[in-house]
Amino acid sequence: MASNLSKTARDNRANQLNPTHPAHHTARGTPSADAQNLAEHSKAVLDNRANQLNPNHHLYGERDAVSFMPDVLAVSVSEASLKPETRHLGAFEIGGHRVVREHMRPRVLVTGSCGLVGAALEAELTRKGWDVRGFDIKGVGTNYGDILDGSSLRSIVGQVSGIIHLAAVSRVAEAERDPDLCWRTNVDGLRNIVAAAAAAPSRPWLVFSSSREVYGEAGIFPVYEEAPLRPINTYGRSKVEGEHLVAGCRARGVSAAIIRLANVYGSIDDYPDRVIPAFVKAAVLGAPIRLEGPSNTLDFTHVADVARGIAELALRLTSGFEFPQPVQFVTGEPVVLGDLARKVRALASSCSIVDFLPPRRYGVTRFYGTRERAASLLGWEPEVSLDDGLRKLIAEFRSALVIRQEQESV
Repeated sequence: MASNLSKTARDNRANQLNPTHPAHHTARGTPSADAQNLAEHSKAVLDNRANQLNPNHHLYGERDAVSFMPDVLAVSVSEASLKPETRHLGAFEIGGHRVVREHMRPRVLVTGSCGLVGAALEAELTRKGWDVRGFDIKGVGTNYGDILDGSSLRSIVGQVSGIIHLAAVSRVAEAERDPDLCWRTNVDGLRNIVAAAAAAPSRPWLVFSSSREVYGEAGIFPVYEEAPLRPINTYGRSKVEGEHLVAGCRARGVSAAIIRLANVYGSIDDYPDRVIPAFVKAAVLGAPIRLEGPSNTLDFTHVADVARGIAELALRLTSGFEFPQPVQFVTGEPVVLGDLARKVRALASSCSIVDFLPPRRYGVTRFYGTRERAASLLGWEPEVSLDDGLRKLIAEFRSALVIRQEQESV
């Protein structure tokens, strides 16, 4: 568990810290310091927001026909005192108190809503009662949107209480092939998001999705959020620049949080050349598994866990909490790609051979992080094991293959 880190791991974290980083001003050894800081001012922040809210504000969905519930009511209550009929967006523990958020379906904009994480997040938020507006160049109808179109963004951002920005050129290889497109999308697109949020009277909060690529080839493991940012490729550099833009938008009055994701997997609709989808598809088809860099070591997180973590973060932002430091959603479990290929082949009962190829020159060869901060601030832990996630993906690929074969035989 993250709270039971060994002395070596804690020493590693201290070695990773940037001397000018705010984390140096926090006393080492204080348990759950991030959570304690949040708890100290949570009630005042939440009470202020509750008093300021207008019940008929356009940021919220239609008024309940039976009873009105304000957007935010923060209360310290026991589990037994919660009314069963109370409809709320979520509840969480912080500082020893249970915080309950009652709501009128706050609206949130999810850019990149057709992507791997975006589609899962939209489903997760909708399930939890949010009013979600998708925004993607692959979207249809009201879910279509281009983050490079500043005027379109401004009109939409003024109608939401929060923005979760996932849209990006998200593949390292694609960014290397077309660095100009990567920079326009990942940097200029974010700049449009920041400008729209800062100009909106509603001042929506912002979640920016960054990446483990910002660390480059880290020297100490597991990697904490305070590790130096030393990107080695175009994609990583674009995300570092994005984090700088987010820091600047805080100075303009926008509450903003940065999340860092590693290797997310879990859908057959993902890019087919990403590691796990490529391995699983090849194993199901009995085709060769192309293994670029068999000794490369990465950290794989199921998309359902990532979506759940982002939803928890959004809940707290809507409730008035601040997240000045980045938060990683990672398992903290290193997986060697050679072992992963053998695992996929075994779980799929496949006869695929493995083609061993050299690693890509621009790719990070080793990364695994820590989930300590996500656990401390959000109570987040990954729930989908790698074996379970792979089994599910194998089954979905097989079902899709059967459907395709049936369609072709008609």
